[in-house]
Amino acid sequence: MGRLFWKFFFFILLAQVSAIVGISGTLWLKHKTEDSLARSSDRLTNAALVAESAEMALQQGGPGALGRLEVTLRHFQIYVIDERNRDIFGRLVSLGSIQKFRAGQAAGGNSPLLRNVLGPDKQSYLVFYSAMEDAWGRDLAEQGGQQESGMPAPPGFPDRPTAAAGARRDAMPGERWHALRPPLERGFHPLLPLVSAFVASLLFAALLAWYMSKPIRSLRTAFVALAGGNLDARVGATMGRRRDELADLGHEFDAMAEKLIGLMQSQRRLMHDVSHELRSPLARLQAAIGLARQQPEKMEATLDRVENECVRMDKLVGELLTLSRIESGVTATSDEVLMGELMAELIENARFEAEAKQRRLDYSGQAEVIVHGQFELLYRALENVVRNAIKHTADGSSVTVQTEVELGGGRLKILVCDQGSGVPEAELPAIFEPFYRGSQAGAQQGYGLGLTIARRVVQAHGGTISAANRHTGSGLCVEICLPCTKA
Repeated sequence: MGRLFWKFFFFILLAQVSAIVGISGTLWLKHKTEDSLARSSDRLTNAALVAESAEMALQQGGPGALGRLEVTLRHFQIYVIDERNRDIFGRLVSLGSIQKFRAGQAAGGNSPLLRNVLGPDKQSYLVFYSAMEDAWGRDLAEQGGQQESGMPAPPGFPDRPTAAAGARRDAMPGERWHALRPPLERGFHPLLPLVSAFVASLLFAALLAWYMSKPIRSLRTAFVALAGGNLDARVGATMGRRRDELADLGHEFDAMAEKLIGLMQSQRRLMHDVSHELRSPLARLQAAIGLARQQPEKMEATLDRVENECVRMDKLVGELLTLSRIESGVTATSDEVLMGELMAELIENARFEAEAKQRRLDYSGQAEVIVHGQFELLYRALENVVRNAIKHTADGSSVTVQTEVELGGGRLKILVCDQGSGVPEAELPAIFEPFYRGSQAGAQQGYGLGLTIARRVVQAHGGTISAANRHTGSGLCVEICLPCTKA
């Protein structure tokens, strides 16, 4: 599973987690608020019952009858204020609060949490719940400072009073006794969690679609441009800092475009070189024919010239056909090639050619391994490298061929070194290109296809070939590595 899979996975997971958190958070907050308001409502209901009990006790027995309710009144913060504005249990109460409650009671009558009680001693007592002050102040602020007729119930007080409180409520016209719904309940809709999940999913889906479609659109535009002949189309720069399969695809597209440009340029160069190489012997053939007609007495020499040119053309066409066969995949068939036998035959033939040119060929090492491929192609590739070294080594010098078997890595390494003038460092990467003969080739014959064929064959057999100038003295070394197995 690649990086693109994990991006899809985490995008969808994040969308689902966001939706779950949104829904769960909304429901949890609603439940918490309802639970808190339910506890507050129960406390207010109990406080109303305690205030009613205090009223009944005052009406029947005066302040002395409240002794048994003192603990309960203190717990629920129910205050009983006499006409001198003092709490009968000695608790501290601000005069401003007392005045506010008296004004509210006078304006709107009694309520379950604010009562004016007349005792048997004909004294008036004010019974109120201390938290009523804050609720009353908020209500006045909401109304712009204009007090309504009636005492507002504190937030969260439910519309479910006791029967006695309900009767008293009905008996007090103008009193504002209504149930305030919880804040979340007033703005909460059953579809809110579903809408939250839908919005979260929509957001992440849009982000994912944009993130994935942008590079695809860039790739499509580049493909259309490339198909239309614009070989300069690239998409790597549009990928930004992406590190996934789409970014890899963009970079592969750029590499493909570069390779395509190289192949087209190579094809044009090959056709140019082939036409140039064929034109020269054809021109010489035409000249020889013209000379034969003008000087019949030189017919024998002219025919020899024609034969030489025909041989050169045949050799060139043969090398081109070999190169074409290799590039068309003719090496797909595979045999077990005994490299020991191949090297023995190659060294024997190459040594004979070197001696004819007053040069030597030294061979060392062993190659008793098996390479899977085609004998003729491998022989042709190695022969091209060795003959190229014999051709470029200095007169009276030697060409060394060394073989080394690395069974641990499963490789056969063949090193061919000459003692010629070498190759300029800037030209080393080009010596394996078709028709390349270098700036120091001079009058050396050949078409520059030998090393090209060698590279194609070695690569077709899964190996590598490289060239470098010798570190000591002068000359060029070509190293060939082929995968092998033990014979």
